[in-house]
Amino acid sequence: MVMLIIIFASMFSHVIALIGAPKALFALVVGLDLPRWAFFGAVFAFLLVIAYALEELSVMIILLPILFPLVTGLGFDPIWFGIIMIVWLEIGLITPPVGLNLFVIQNLMRGTTAADVTRGTTPYVILMILLVVLLFVFPDLALWLPRQMTPAR
Repeated sequence: MVMLIIIFASMFSHVIALIGAPKALFALVVGLDLPRWAFFGAVFAFLLVIAYALEELSVMIILLPILFPLVTGLGFDPIWFGIIMIVWLEIGLITPPVGLNLFVIQNLMRGTTAADVTRGTTPYVILMILLVVLLFVFPDLALWLPRQMTPAR
């Protein structure tokens, strides 16, 4: 089932790229003249909703051909965006009520109710959201290690 999702997501992303949707979306977003934080919030709210329904790889295959040109065109660092996107997709996997990992946790811990699992994961969701906000305000926190790994120019 997951492989079928990945195959169709890949086909979908190729079609989207061929019809020129990323360029049209970039022109639309630039025309709206949104502040960086509003654009950031809109993209990641959309990612959170999508992450409820699909697993991470499918979301990345579907959305990266659309979002990557938009994000880099607006001046965001691509490595920073990748780090934040992964954290945000993980938030979607543990966010109640339909996060996929909640069902895994409940199945592993026999006798546990969905309410118990939700109460247990809520502090982690809050901490991960704070991490994303912190990385948005201070992008160098996410970029320090990658910069240390690149040779001096």
